[in-house]
Amino acid sequence: MTLSESPGLSKLAKTLSKVVECWAAWLSWPRVVDRISVSDSMGADSAAPGLPSAIAYAMAILVASLFSYYLFSFDFLFGHARIFEKGDFSQHLSGWQFYRDDVWHFPLLKTERLNAPDGVSIAFTDSIPLLAFSFKLLASWMPDDIQYFGFWHVLVIFMQAIGGVFLIRSLGCRQWYAALAGISLALIAPILPWRLGHSALMGHGLVLFALGFYFRGIRGLWTRERSARLLAANALLGLLVHPYWLALCFGVFLAFLVDDARTGGNLRTEVWRLLVTLVMLLVIVFVFGYTGSGMHAGGFGLYSMNLLAPVCGGRLTPCWVDATGGQYEGFNYLGAGVLLLGVIATFMLIRDRRTMIRVISRRYLGLMICALVYALYSLSSRVYFGPYLLFDLPLPDFLVWATGVFRASGRFFWLVGYLLTFVALAMVLKRLNGRWAILMLLVVIPLQWWDIQPHWQRLVEKIREPAQGDLWRWETLLEGVERINLHPAFGCQEGRIDQYFFFQRLAAHFGLTLDSGYIARPNIDCVGKGAKFSRPFEAGRLYVLAAPFFSRLPWAIPDGFTESLARGECAQWREALMCKPGMTPTDWSRISLKLRSTQRYLPAGRLEWQADNLSTNIGVLVEGELRPEKPEAHDFLSFGPYVALPAGYYRAQLDYRSELPIDQSAGAWDAVAAPIDGGRRRIYAEGALMGTAGRRSSLLVDFDVLDGDGPLEVRTIYPGRGDLSIIGLIVGPR
Repeated sequence: MTLSESPGLSKLAKTLSKVVECWAAWLSWPRVVDRISVSDSMGADSAAPGLPSAIAYAMAILVASLFSYYLFSFDFLFGHARIFEKGDFSQHLSGWQFYRDDVWHFPLLKTERLNAPDGVSIAFTDSIPLLAFSFKLLASWMPDDIQYFGFWHVLVIFMQAIGGVFLIRSLGCRQWYAALAGISLALIAPILPWRLGHSALMGHGLVLFALGFYFRGIRGLWTRERSARLLAANALLGLLVHPYWLALCFGVFLAFLVDDARTGGNLRTEVWRLLVTLVMLLVIVFVFGYTGSGMHAGGFGLYSMNLLAPVCGGRLTPCWVDATGGQYEGFNYLGAGVLLLGVIATFMLIRDRRTMIRVISRRYLGLMICALVYALYSLSSRVYFGPYLLFDLPLPDFLVWATGVFRASGRFFWLVGYLLTFVALAMVLKRLNGRWAILMLLVVIPLQWWDIQPHWQRLVEKIREPAQGDLWRWETLLEGVERINLHPAFGCQEGRIDQYFFFQRLAAHFGLTLDSGYIARPNIDCVGKGAKFSRPFEAGRLYVLAAPFFSRLPWAIPDGFTESLARGECAQWREALMCKPGMTPTDWSRISLKLRSTQRYLPAGRLEWQADNLSTNIGVLVEGELRPEKPEAHDFLSFGPYVALPAGYYRAQLDYRSELPIDQSAGAWDAVAAPIDGGRRRIYAEGALMGTAGRRSSLLVDFDVLDGDGPLEVRTIYPGRGDLSIIGLIVGPR
């Protein structure tokens, strides 16, 4: 009795099949049922019936379950891991929290608690709108702290496994080892762990299903009407996950319409299908609010793919190069196993290349053109081979605007990578008999895993890092606060991106409103956003001046902060200045945060930095003074404050102390225009710091600042012997 004839297994297979069918139907995906077989340029389909569909998809579910158990901890699934507290993850999670705590608005994805009062669609916080909208509908029946990002990653793994089986069976390979190969190569694709941190962009299963729908329709496994509808639905579904999935899946839909029309379809029918889909797309864009922010931005050519990307990036070929500083978006390594598979498939194709060209031109020309266009777009108009720029083509203005919509062009190779992987796999499986095919897979799959395993290990380590739980310390400070006002608004001036991430997460966690935030494609009225910071500050607000404006541009900060500083209502947290109306220095001292004394504004426009506001390489703060932590250390005891000074004449006063006699050198100092932020480097003055016999002493330095100078940096160097303490620095007009 065979496995398929066993009553118990047959019953189990039928049950699993029903479960998978219901789950797939809920996502507008097909029933996992295969139809008739045909042959094409990748070889004849097996005449044997092959592995039953239910067993194939049950295998996918089992492997996905085991792989998920290996990857994810329970803390991560329920949102209690460190990864949710930083970077893009914190943006996605806070977007959902703002949306969940808000009333319904139109468009349906809009929240006015973020980027208040204008609000923003959470499509621009990459919060997976499909799940956010679904969970908000059910929010009244769910716990207050419910979030879906941990479980989304489990769904990603299941999508990959089931999509891998679906695609390889769509290509005519129905054996048990074909199913296992499809599952494995889909699950351990190198690009998947690379996207960790950007949850919505891990939904690669949408591309696998799009290709499967295409091949099932064109190859006659399904009716073409069915494939066309599911391709359109899949593309629209992709938009509600992330707009890049719309771009990738819609390309496959267009390729299907072209190839259907070329191989017996009706042109009028194809045009009608396209028009209906476009109308539905416009409805979704309008109803859900995909037009409420800037739809394009610069970066095309920066976030591109390097020509070496498909063959570099694993243990075997660690030659990946980021030539632009943004080509991490174009990481598209295929893996050593897939590259070996591609070499084998290429040798097979050389033998019957005429047949291949003839069949492709007849059957798959639209898809091949789509793949070629996407591959070229992924390279952008600035093409790099490793660190070398091969050519840079200037784009006309209308193309500059258009490419700004999908500026991370390197992502467009994802479709090409999966297409190459599974077509090569299908070709090899169809041309080798069972034993040789199994032997080949016993080499390819372990090689693929060994080659890219460090990427998955990195993912596991990040996922399992425990949460810090750092927000509870803010509860006392935020008593009576309803809103956080952050200056400058994101997208208006240069600022520390980690501060936008943090205060966005803070406001979302405590159910507050935030007037700015980290938003994709910001379209901000910077003048209007900044106006309130020049007026007296209101009660019930926490006002935050983000770095580097507090430390580097004190002459440019709004009047509201200056007045609040004079009243002692402010404190410095890390590099940000925080002001809360009604607070006193005593109140700040009771807050359990690690706060630093604020920059004090002195008479005649002078500014003071105390020792705890200066940076150090070897110092430690002792009784308000910077002293060497180790007496033998030789390095910068203090440096900074990197303040941008308008052109003019200034005097710097460095207060310090040393137990050495006044005729002995305790260290060295210099005052320079630091070459940062595009500024020019100049040395204003330099010299020795002499001993002070234990008394406080001041070094006075006069210097002139010219237009174009970098920000001021005053440095003290401890020689690794003797004694030196830095007390503070005062800078003002001379």
